[in-house]
Amino acid sequence: MPLTDDQVSLVQSSIPALEEHGTKITSTFYTTMLSENPSLRNIFNLTNQRTNSQPLALASVLAAYATHITNPSALAAPVEAINHRHVSLGVTAEQYNIVGTYLLRAMSEVLGAALTEELKGAWGAAYMELAGMMIKAEEAMYQRSQKEKWEQPSKAVNGEGHAGASKETGSGEQHFRRCRVVKKEQEAEDVVSLRFWPKDWEGQELPRYKPGQYVSVRVWIENEGVHQIRQYTLSDAPERARKEGYRITPKKIGMVSEALHQLNEGDEVDLSFPVGVFFFEEEGKMKLGGDEGGPAPLVLLSAGIGITPLLSILTSILPVAAAHEQTDGDKKERKISWIHSSKMANKRPFQNMLEGLGSQHPQLRSKIFVTGPQASEKASGVNFAGRMDLTKLDGEKDLHLDDGKTQYYLCGPGAFMESVGKTLKEMGVSEDRIKAEVFGVGNPSV
Repeated sequence: MPLTDDQVSLVQSSIPALEEHGTKITSTFYTTMLSENPSLRNIFNLTNQRTNSQPLALASVLAAYATHITNPSALAAPVEAINHRHVSLGVTAEQYNIVGTYLLRAMSEVLGAALTEELKGAWGAAYMELAGMMIKAEEAMYQRSQKEKWEQPSKAVNGEGHAGASKETGSGEQHFRRCRVVKKEQEAEDVVSLRFWPKDWEGQELPRYKPGQYVSVRVWIENEGVHQIRQYTLSDAPERARKEGYRITPKKIGMVSEALHQLNEGDEVDLSFPVGVFFFEEEGKMKLGGDEGGPAPLVLLSAGIGITPLLSILTSILPVAAAHEQTDGDKKERKISWIHSSKMANKRPFQNMLEGLGSQHPQLRSKIFVTGPQASEKASGVNFAGRMDLTKLDGEKDLHLDDGKTQYYLCGPGAFMESVGKTLKEMGVSEDRIKAEVFGVGNPSV
Protein backbone atom coordinates (compact mmCIF):
# COMPACT_ATOMS: atom_id res chain seq x y z
CA MET A 1 0.00 0.00 0.00
CA PRO A 2 1.44 3.41 -0.97
CA LEU A 3 2.33 5.83 1.80
CA THR A 4 -0.29 8.42 2.67
CA ASP A 5 0.49 12.12 2.40
CA ASP A 6 0.52 12.34 6.20
CA GLN A 7 3.02 9.48 6.45
CA VAL A 8 5.29 11.12 3.88
CA SER A 9 5.18 14.41 5.79
CA LEU A 10 5.97 12.66 9.06
CA VAL A 11 9.00 10.86 7.59
CA GLN A 12 10.25 14.12 6.10
CA SER A 13 9.81 15.87 9.45
CA SER A 14 12.27 13.39 11.00
CA ILE A 15 15.18 14.41 8.74
CA PRO A 16 16.73 16.81 11.32
CA ALA A 17 16.58 14.07 13.98
CA LEU A 18 18.22 11.60 11.60
CA GLU A 19 20.98 14.06 10.79
CA GLU A 20 21.66 14.59 14.49
CA HIS A 21 21.11 11.10 15.88
CA GLY A 22 21.35 8.85 12.80
CA THR A 23 24.65 7.18 13.66
CA LYS A 24 23.58 6.55 17.26
CA ILE A 25 20.37 4.97 15.96
CA THR A 26 22.18 2.68 13.53
CA SER A 27 24.91 1.77 16.04
CA THR A 28 22.22 0.80 18.55
CA PHE A 29 20.40 -1.10 15.83
CA TYR A 30 23.41 -3.21 14.87
CA THR A 31 24.52 -3.85 18.46
CA THR A 32 21.10 -5.08 19.57
CA MET A 33 20.23 -7.05 16.44
CA LEU A 34 23.56 -8.88 16.25
CA SER A 35 23.62 -9.70 19.96
CA GLU A 36 20.10 -11.15 19.85
CA ASN A 37 20.53 -12.80 16.43
CA PRO A 38 24.13 -14.12 16.51
CA SER A 39 23.75 -16.00 13.21
CA LEU A 40 23.65 -12.63 11.46
CA ARG A 41 27.25 -12.01 12.53
CA ASN A 42 28.09 -14.40 9.69
CA ILE A 43 26.59 -11.98 7.17
CA PHE A 44 27.64 -8.57 8.44
CA ASN A 45 31.23 -7.43 8.04
CA LEU A 46 32.65 -7.47 11.57
CA THR A 47 35.49 -5.14 10.63
CA ASN A 48 33.06 -2.51 9.35
CA GLN A 49 31.09 -2.86 12.59
CA ARG A 50 34.19 -2.28 14.70
CA THR A 51 35.35 0.72 12.70
CA ASN A 52 31.80 2.16 12.75
CA SER A 53 31.83 2.52 8.96
CA GLN A 54 28.73 0.33 8.56
CA PRO A 55 26.58 2.32 11.03
CA LEU A 56 27.72 5.54 9.34
CA ALA A 57 26.76 4.18 5.92
CA LEU A 58 23.31 3.04 7.09
CA ALA A 59 22.66 6.39 8.76
CA SER A 60 23.44 8.08 5.46
CA VAL A 61 21.03 5.75 3.65
CA LEU A 62 18.20 6.49 6.09
CA ALA A 63 18.67 10.24 5.75
CA ALA A 64 18.80 9.98 1.95
CA TYR A 65 15.64 7.86 1.87
CA ALA A 66 13.74 10.35 4.01
CA THR A 67 14.99 13.24 1.86
CA HIS A 68 13.97 11.62 -1.43
CA ILE A 69 10.89 9.77 -0.27
CA THR A 70 8.69 11.62 -2.79
CA ASN A 71 11.20 10.96 -5.59
CA PRO A 72 12.59 7.44 -5.10
CA SER A 73 14.05 7.42 -8.61
CA ALA A 74 16.78 9.73 -7.26
CA LEU A 75 18.03 6.76 -5.24
CA ALA A 76 17.69 4.19 -8.01
CA ALA A 77 21.43 3.76 -8.59
CA PRO A 78 22.52 3.29 -4.94
CA VAL A 79 19.53 1.05 -4.21
CA GLU A 80 20.41 -1.13 -7.20
CA ALA A 81 23.97 -1.45 -5.91
CA ILE A 82 22.61 -2.49 -2.50
CA ASN A 83 20.37 -5.08 -4.19
CA HIS A 84 23.39 -6.64 -5.86
CA ARG A 85 25.33 -6.66 -2.59
CA HIS A 86 22.41 -8.33 -0.79
CA VAL A 87 22.18 -11.05 -3.43
CA SER A 88 25.91 -11.68 -3.14
CA LEU A 89 25.41 -12.13 0.62
CA GLY A 90 22.44 -14.46 0.27
CA VAL A 91 20.07 -12.10 2.11
CA THR A 92 16.58 -13.57 2.45
CA ALA A 93 13.16 -11.90 2.42
CA GLU A 94 12.57 -12.95 6.03
CA GLN A 95 15.63 -11.03 7.16
CA TYR A 96 14.06 -7.77 6.00
CA ASN A 97 11.43 -8.24 8.71
CA ILE A 98 14.14 -8.73 11.33
CA VAL A 99 15.93 -5.57 10.22
CA GLY A 100 12.70 -3.56 10.25
CA THR A 101 11.83 -4.67 13.78
CA TYR A 102 15.23 -3.77 15.22
CA LEU A 103 15.47 -0.51 13.30
CA LEU A 104 12.21 0.79 14.76
CA ARG A 105 13.28 -0.45 18.16
CA ALA A 106 16.56 1.48 17.90
CA MET A 107 14.69 4.62 16.81
CA SER A 108 12.46 4.34 19.87
CA GLU A 109 15.41 3.84 22.20
CA VAL A 110 17.43 6.78 20.85
CA LEU A 111 14.68 9.28 20.05
CA GLY A 112 12.47 8.49 23.02
CA ALA A 113 9.28 10.55 23.21
CA ALA A 114 10.21 12.33 19.98
CA LEU A 115 9.29 9.14 18.14
CA THR A 116 5.52 9.41 18.47
CA GLU A 117 3.27 6.49 17.59
CA GLU A 118 2.29 8.30 14.39
CA LEU A 119 5.93 8.85 13.38
CA LYS A 120 6.84 5.28 14.28
CA GLY A 121 3.94 4.02 12.16
CA ALA A 122 5.00 6.22 9.25
CA TRP A 123 8.57 4.93 9.40
CA GLY A 124 7.31 1.36 9.66
CA ALA A 125 5.22 1.84 6.52
CA ALA A 126 8.07 3.59 4.71
CA TYR A 127 10.49 0.80 5.57
CA MET A 128 8.10 -1.92 4.41
CA GLU A 129 7.51 -0.10 1.13
CA LEU A 130 11.25 0.10 0.48
CA ALA A 131 11.79 -3.49 1.63
CA GLY A 132 9.07 -4.72 -0.70
CA MET A 133 10.72 -3.07 -3.71
CA MET A 134 14.12 -4.45 -2.77
CA ILE A 135 12.86 -7.98 -2.13
CA LYS A 136 11.18 -8.01 -5.54
CA ALA A 137 14.34 -6.84 -7.31
CA GLU A 138 16.54 -9.31 -5.46
CA GLU A 139 14.18 -12.20 -6.13
CA ALA A 140 14.53 -11.55 -9.87
CA MET A 141 18.30 -11.76 -9.50
CA TYR A 142 18.08 -14.98 -7.51
CA GLN A 143 15.93 -16.43 -10.29
CA ARG A 144 18.72 -15.77 -12.80
CA SER A 145 21.12 -17.61 -10.51
CA GLN A 146 18.70 -20.53 -10.43
CA LYS A 147 18.33 -20.45 -14.21
CA GLU A 148 22.10 -20.65 -14.60
CA LYS A 149 22.03 -23.66 -12.24
CA TRP A 150 24.37 -21.97 -9.76
CA GLU A 151 22.07 -22.40 -6.79
CA GLN A 152 21.89 -25.73 -5.03
CA PRO A 153 21.05 -26.93 -1.53
CA SER A 154 24.39 -26.79 0.29
CA LYS A 155 25.84 -26.25 3.70
CA ALA A 156 28.80 -24.14 4.68
CA VAL A 157 31.53 -26.11 6.39
CA ASN A 158 33.54 -24.57 9.19
CA GLY A 159 37.20 -25.01 9.92
CA GLU A 160 36.51 -28.16 11.95
CA GLY A 161 34.56 -29.84 9.16
CA HIS A 162 31.14 -29.34 10.72
CA ALA A 163 28.28 -28.64 8.34
CA GLY A 164 26.46 -25.45 9.25
CA ALA A 165 22.73 -24.96 8.64
CA SER A 166 21.27 -21.65 7.51
CA LYS A 167 20.62 -20.61 11.09
CA GLU A 168 24.35 -20.91 11.71
CA THR A 169 25.67 -19.17 8.60
CA GLY A 170 22.96 -16.53 8.41
CA SER A 171 22.70 -16.72 4.61
CA GLY A 172 20.30 -18.46 2.29
CA GLU A 173 22.46 -21.55 1.78
CA GLN A 174 21.22 -22.27 -1.73
CA HIS A 175 22.74 -19.00 -2.94
CA PHE A 176 26.31 -20.17 -2.32
CA ARG A 177 28.17 -22.91 -4.09
CA ARG A 178 31.11 -24.90 -2.78
CA CYS A 179 34.14 -24.22 -4.99
CA ARG A 180 37.65 -25.63 -5.12
CA VAL A 181 40.87 -23.69 -5.72
CA VAL A 182 42.20 -25.00 -9.04
CA LYS A 183 45.05 -22.51 -9.44
CA LYS A 184 46.95 -20.12 -7.18
CA GLU A 185 49.40 -17.50 -8.46
CA GLN A 186 51.47 -14.92 -6.60
CA GLU A 187 50.94 -11.57 -8.36
CA ALA A 188 52.90 -9.39 -5.90
CA GLU A 189 54.22 -9.62 -2.35
CA ASP A 190 50.76 -9.10 -0.83
CA VAL A 191 48.56 -10.02 -3.80
CA VAL A 192 47.54 -13.48 -5.04
CA SER A 193 45.18 -14.72 -7.74
CA LEU A 194 42.91 -17.66 -6.94
CA ARG A 195 40.98 -19.50 -9.62
CA PHE A 196 37.90 -21.50 -8.54
CA TRP A 197 35.79 -24.24 -10.08
CA PRO A 198 32.51 -25.42 -8.47
CA LYS A 199 32.37 -28.90 -7.02
CA ASP A 200 30.10 -31.31 -8.89
CA TRP A 201 29.56 -28.79 -11.69
CA GLU A 202 27.74 -30.36 -14.63
CA GLY A 203 28.97 -28.73 -17.81
CA GLN A 204 32.07 -27.47 -19.56
CA GLU A 205 31.52 -23.76 -18.92
CA LEU A 206 30.53 -21.60 -15.97
CA PRO A 207 27.79 -18.93 -16.13
CA ARG A 208 28.75 -15.81 -18.05
CA TYR A 209 29.28 -12.57 -16.14
CA LYS A 210 29.88 -9.00 -17.24
CA PRO A 211 33.47 -7.71 -17.06
CA GLY A 212 33.81 -5.69 -13.86
CA GLN A 213 31.36 -7.72 -11.75
CA TYR A 214 32.20 -9.51 -8.51
CA VAL A 215 31.46 -12.56 -6.38
CA SER A 216 31.17 -12.94 -2.64
CA VAL A 217 33.53 -15.40 -0.95
CA ARG A 218 32.59 -16.95 2.38
CA VAL A 219 35.23 -18.40 4.68
CA TRP A 220 35.35 -19.67 8.24
CA ILE A 221 37.30 -17.40 10.61
CA GLU A 222 38.50 -19.64 13.42
CA ASN A 223 39.45 -17.00 15.99
CA GLU A 224 36.10 -15.20 15.54
CA GLY A 225 34.02 -18.38 15.53
CA VAL A 226 31.96 -17.17 12.56
CA HIS A 227 31.86 -17.17 8.80
CA GLN A 228 32.72 -13.91 7.09
CA ILE A 229 31.82 -12.81 3.58
CA ARG A 230 33.71 -10.39 1.38
CA GLN A 231 33.25 -9.23 -2.19
CA TYR A 232 36.02 -9.68 -4.76
CA THR A 233 36.05 -8.63 -8.39
CA LEU A 234 36.37 -11.33 -10.99
CA SER A 235 39.72 -10.28 -12.40
CA ASP A 236 39.73 -12.18 -15.68
CA ALA A 237 37.96 -11.85 -19.03
CA PRO A 238 34.58 -13.63 -18.76
CA GLU A 239 35.11 -15.93 -21.73
CA ARG A 240 38.36 -17.28 -20.33
CA ALA A 241 36.94 -17.56 -16.81
CA ARG A 242 33.98 -19.60 -18.04
CA LYS A 243 36.36 -22.28 -19.30
CA GLU A 244 39.15 -22.14 -16.70
CA GLY A 245 37.36 -21.02 -13.54
CA TYR A 246 36.37 -17.79 -11.82
CA ARG A 247 39.43 -15.81 -10.73
CA ILE A 248 39.72 -13.31 -7.88
CA THR A 249 42.82 -11.35 -6.88
CA PRO A 250 42.71 -10.38 -3.18
CA LYS A 251 45.24 -8.11 -1.52
CA LYS A 252 46.14 -9.19 2.02
CA ILE A 253 44.59 -6.42 4.13
CA GLY A 254 42.14 -8.08 6.54
CA MET A 255 40.89 -11.26 8.19
CA VAL A 256 39.21 -12.72 5.09
CA SER A 257 41.95 -11.84 2.62
CA GLU A 258 44.45 -13.29 5.12
CA ALA A 259 42.48 -16.55 5.11
CA LEU A 260 42.32 -16.55 1.31
CA HIS A 261 46.08 -16.07 1.03
CA GLN A 262 46.52 -19.21 3.13
CA LEU A 263 44.46 -21.33 0.74
CA ASN A 264 46.22 -23.87 -1.44
CA GLU A 265 45.16 -25.61 -4.61
CA GLY A 266 42.53 -28.17 -3.69
CA ASP A 267 41.12 -26.18 -0.75
CA GLU A 268 37.45 -25.19 -0.78
CA VAL A 269 35.35 -22.11 0.02
CA ASP A 270 31.83 -20.88 -0.79
CA LEU A 271 31.21 -18.53 -3.73
CA SER A 272 28.13 -16.56 -4.70
CA PHE A 273 26.78 -16.03 -8.19
CA PRO A 274 28.46 -13.09 -10.02
CA VAL A 275 26.70 -9.73 -9.57
CA GLY A 276 27.52 -6.03 -9.60
CA VAL A 277 26.47 -2.77 -11.24
CA PHE A 278 29.98 -1.70 -12.28
CA PHE A 279 30.62 -3.35 -15.61
CA PHE A 280 31.30 -2.79 -19.29
CA GLU A 281 28.98 -4.14 -21.95
CA GLU A 282 31.12 -4.78 -24.99
CA GLU A 283 28.45 -4.89 -27.65
CA GLY A 284 26.65 -1.76 -26.55
CA LYS A 285 29.79 0.33 -26.26
CA MET A 286 31.17 -0.93 -29.59
CA LYS A 287 28.04 0.46 -31.24
CA LEU A 288 28.52 3.80 -29.51
CA GLY A 289 30.47 5.70 -32.10
CA GLY A 290 33.13 8.22 -31.23
CA ASP A 291 33.20 11.71 -32.68
CA GLU A 292 35.40 10.50 -35.55
CA GLY A 293 33.04 7.69 -36.54
CA GLY A 294 34.88 4.81 -34.86
CA PRO A 295 34.07 3.14 -31.53
CA ALA A 296 34.08 5.50 -28.55
CA PRO A 297 37.42 5.80 -26.72
CA LEU A 298 37.74 4.22 -23.30
CA VAL A 299 39.82 5.50 -20.39
CA LEU A 300 40.42 3.18 -17.41
CA LEU A 301 41.71 4.84 -14.22
CA SER A 302 42.68 2.72 -11.22
CA ALA A 303 44.62 2.80 -7.97
CA GLY A 304 46.06 -0.13 -6.04
CA ILE A 305 43.99 -3.30 -6.11
CA GLY A 306 41.30 -1.29 -7.95
CA ILE A 307 43.14 -2.64 -10.96
CA THR A 308 41.10 -5.88 -10.85
CA PRO A 309 37.71 -4.89 -12.38
CA LEU A 310 39.43 -2.75 -14.99
CA LEU A 311 41.71 -5.65 -15.90
CA SER A 312 38.63 -7.79 -16.50
CA ILE A 313 37.19 -5.02 -18.69
CA LEU A 314 40.43 -4.48 -20.59
CA THR A 315 41.12 -8.14 -21.35
CA SER A 316 37.55 -8.65 -22.55
CA ILE A 317 37.56 -5.52 -24.74
CA LEU A 318 40.88 -5.89 -26.55
CA PRO A 319 39.86 -9.00 -28.56
CA VAL A 320 36.64 -7.22 -29.62
CA ALA A 321 38.55 -4.08 -30.55
CA ALA A 322 41.05 -6.13 -32.55
CA ALA A 323 38.27 -7.95 -34.40
CA HIS A 324 36.63 -4.62 -35.17
CA GLU A 325 39.91 -3.35 -36.59
CA GLN A 326 40.30 -6.40 -38.82
CA THR A 327 36.77 -6.36 -40.22
CA ASP A 328 36.37 -2.60 -40.62
CA GLY A 329 37.52 -1.48 -44.04
CA ASP A 330 38.54 1.90 -42.62
CA LYS A 331 40.34 0.22 -39.70
CA LYS A 332 38.62 2.42 -37.09
CA GLU A 333 40.13 1.02 -33.92
CA ARG A 334 39.00 1.78 -30.38
CA LYS A 335 41.40 4.05 -28.52
CA ILE A 336 42.03 2.76 -24.99
CA SER A 337 44.02 4.37 -22.17
CA TRP A 338 45.01 2.72 -18.91
CA ILE A 339 46.04 5.15 -16.16
CA HIS A 340 47.15 3.42 -12.94
CA SER A 341 48.50 4.50 -9.56
CA SER A 342 50.59 2.08 -7.49
CA LYS A 343 52.70 2.17 -4.35
CA MET A 344 55.16 -0.25 -5.92
CA ALA A 345 57.64 0.78 -8.59
CA ASN A 346 58.50 -2.84 -9.35
CA LYS A 347 56.64 -6.14 -9.11
CA ARG A 348 53.27 -4.47 -9.52
CA PRO A 349 50.31 -6.87 -9.87
CA PHE A 350 49.91 -7.94 -13.51
CA GLN A 351 52.82 -5.73 -14.55
CA ASN A 352 54.18 -8.17 -17.15
CA MET A 353 50.72 -8.91 -18.53
CA LEU A 354 49.88 -5.25 -19.00
CA GLU A 355 53.22 -4.48 -20.62
CA GLY A 356 52.65 -7.42 -22.96
CA LEU A 357 49.18 -6.19 -23.89
CA GLY A 358 50.64 -2.78 -24.65
CA SER A 359 53.12 -4.27 -27.11
CA GLN A 360 50.46 -6.44 -28.77
CA HIS A 361 47.81 -3.74 -29.08
CA PRO A 362 49.13 -0.38 -30.35
CA GLN A 363 45.77 1.30 -29.68
CA LEU A 364 46.38 0.80 -25.93
CA ARG A 365 48.23 3.60 -24.12
CA SER A 366 49.26 3.20 -20.49
CA LYS A 367 50.56 5.67 -17.92
CA ILE A 368 51.78 4.62 -14.47
CA PHE A 369 52.05 6.79 -11.35
CA VAL A 370 54.03 5.42 -8.38
CA THR A 371 53.58 6.83 -4.86
CA GLY A 372 55.66 4.51 -2.66
CA PRO A 373 59.02 5.23 -1.00
CA GLN A 374 60.85 3.75 -4.01
CA ALA A 375 58.91 5.92 -6.44
CA SER A 376 61.05 6.81 -9.42
CA GLU A 377 60.30 7.68 -12.99
CA LYS A 378 63.36 5.60 -13.93
CA ALA A 379 61.70 2.33 -12.84
CA SER A 380 60.46 -0.01 -15.57
CA GLY A 381 57.15 1.13 -17.00
CA VAL A 382 56.80 4.06 -14.59
CA ASN A 383 55.89 7.44 -16.07
CA PHE A 384 55.38 9.65 -13.01
CA ALA A 385 56.47 9.67 -9.36
CA GLY A 386 53.72 10.85 -7.01
CA ARG A 387 49.94 10.67 -6.77
CA MET A 388 47.88 10.48 -9.92
CA ASP A 389 47.63 13.94 -11.45
CA LEU A 390 45.59 14.03 -14.64
CA THR A 391 46.92 17.46 -15.53
CA LYS A 392 50.31 15.84 -16.22
CA LEU A 393 48.80 13.71 -18.98
CA ASP A 394 48.16 14.53 -22.62
CA GLY A 395 44.53 15.61 -22.74
CA GLU A 396 43.96 14.20 -26.23
CA LYS A 397 46.28 11.19 -26.49
CA ASP A 398 45.94 9.92 -22.90
CA LEU A 399 42.52 11.13 -21.76
CA HIS A 400 40.78 11.60 -25.14
CA LEU A 401 39.13 14.78 -23.91
CA ASP A 402 38.67 15.88 -27.51
CA ASP A 403 36.03 13.16 -28.05
CA GLY A 404 32.72 13.95 -26.36
CA LYS A 405 31.75 10.27 -26.25
CA THR A 406 34.79 8.96 -24.39
CA GLN A 407 33.80 6.70 -21.48
CA TYR A 408 35.70 6.81 -18.16
CA TYR A 409 35.85 3.91 -15.70
CA LEU A 410 37.30 4.53 -12.21
CA CYS A 411 38.13 2.09 -9.43
CA GLY A 412 40.12 2.47 -6.23
CA PRO A 413 39.92 3.96 -2.72
CA GLY A 414 37.23 6.56 -2.08
CA ALA A 415 39.62 9.52 -1.82
CA PHE A 416 41.25 8.59 -5.12
CA MET A 417 37.87 8.33 -6.83
CA GLU A 418 36.65 11.68 -5.56
CA SER A 419 39.85 13.42 -6.61
CA VAL A 420 39.98 11.90 -10.09
CA GLY A 421 36.25 12.32 -10.67
CA LYS A 422 36.43 15.98 -9.64
CA THR A 423 39.36 16.61 -11.99
CA LEU A 424 37.60 14.95 -14.92
CA LYS A 425 34.55 17.15 -14.41
CA GLU A 426 36.75 20.23 -14.23
CA MET A 427 38.20 19.12 -17.57
CA GLY A 428 34.72 19.13 -19.09
CA VAL A 429 33.72 15.46 -18.78
CA SER A 430 30.00 15.08 -18.08
CA GLU A 431 28.96 12.95 -15.12
CA ASP A 432 27.05 10.48 -17.29
CA ARG A 433 30.33 9.43 -18.93
CA ILE A 434 32.03 8.58 -15.62
CA LYS A 435 31.40 5.19 -14.01
CA ALA A 436 32.95 4.46 -10.63
CA GLU A 437 33.43 1.54 -8.26
CA VAL A 438 34.77 2.09 -4.75
CA PHE A 439 36.35 -0.72 -2.74
CA GLY A 440 34.81 -0.36 0.72
CA VAL A 441 31.56 0.76 2.36
CA GLY A 442 29.45 3.35 0.55
CA ASN A 443 29.97 5.16 -2.72
CA PRO A 444 32.29 8.05 -3.49
CA SER A 445 31.04 11.39 -4.69
CA VAL A 446 32.35 11.56 -8.24
